[in-house]
Amino acid sequence: KGFGNACRDVVRGARVEGVRDGANMGTSIHGPFLPMNPSFADELLAAALRRKGSDLPPADDRIAAVDELARKAREAIVVRVGT
Repeated sequence: KGFGNACRDVVRGARVEGVRDGANMGTSIHGPFLPMNPSFADELLAAALRRKGSDLPPADDRIAAVDELARKAREAIVVRVGT
């Protein structure tokens, strides 16, 4: 999500940004890419932890509360500047 150099996915018709090939991920990083894409941020953290022989810990109530605040902040950004 964001305002980068997004184009239309010819197969799904959706707006896409960046590229993914196996464990390699690339995007035009400018603006709030990771905060606006929390699933991608989680995947990035999990991949880094796997390289060190660890796992991303399961979300607890504290993380769920922060995630909810972040979701509301993302919604407010979208309302204010659009998609």
